[in-house]
Amino acid sequence: MNFFSDDHAAELRELFFETATELLQNLNEEGLELEKRPEDEEVLRQVRRTVHTLKGDSAACGYTELSELAHALEDVLRPEIAVQKQNSSGRGSAHCGGPLSVPCSRPIVAACNRLREKN
Repeated sequence: MNFFSDDHAAELRELFFETATELLQNLNEEGLELEKRPEDEEVLRQVRRTVHTLKGDSAACGYTELSELAHALEDVLRPEIAVQKQNSSGRGSAHCGGPLSVPCSRPIVAACNRLREKN
């Protein structure tokens, strides 16, 4: 069921991708900052806010795959998980699944690109 006219739905998709592009750029910059200062809880919170916004926007537009990826990344970025990853690696940086960083965002960027190609 579609609540919007085709023109309005197209406008919303365009707005989503415009916003998603900005969020992904922010996520990249924040991820680089997180690599430099993994112990900085404010940087981690900012990354989580960006991912949370992308998750909500993609869910609202019906982009389930992207929303689920963002949700998984958001879970990994919980402060207690980040500390565990940092402590277990013995290093100051963080990657998905084993020390948190910019590589975490690659699946999200890829999913967003696939959605853009489909729409």
